[in-house]
Amino acid sequence: MPHLMLNSPEFGEQSCELADGVISLGRSRQNQIVLIHETVSARHCEFLVNGSDVILRDLGSRNGTFIDGVRLKVQSGVRHGQRLRFGKVEAQLQLNAAFPFEDTDITAYHAHRRALRNASSPAPGHPQYPVVFTARTPNATDALTSSLPAPPAFEPTADTARIVRPGLATRGWRRVVTLFRKPR
Repeated sequence: MPHLMLNSPEFGEQSCELADGVISLGRSRQNQIVLIHETVSARHCEFLVNGSDVILRDLGSRNGTFIDGVRLKVQSGVRHGQRLRFGKVEAQLQLNAAFPFEDTDITAYHAHRRALRNASSPAPGHPQYPVVFTARTPNATDALTSSLPAPPAFEPTADTARIVRPGLATRGWRRVVTLFRKPR
């Protein structure tokens, strides 16, 4: 079964299996593969999968779908190891070694339609859709906080337990003050 592996730094090394059939990819939750990134359209593209035959179809995305750096106009076949890009999100298609790499005169789409007519039940072991990939948004403080030790938990002691601004104590303040009052 083919695997889609995301190679962008925001997503790390996440991957998902592509089951036989039509698999939609986009930012919307209605897709089988949800790719949450600002450069991915709501309905970005579709994979047509039948065994080792994979066709990638662009659905009019704004930032484009690319195969090995070439923008996809409508649809194109995808082979093992080719680099894919959805907007600015990079991915790669991996096929299992069990599939023979042979040319066929039947497209994956027609073979898929034939398989749907002949199939009585879905094959076991198909991935559960939707698969959601969320980009990790880097913070400006990530570099600082990753190298600093975690701050100690605050526990009131005899030195820190004191009445805070007693002249302004109202009903809400009294509750806070009683929590930090020195034990007698």
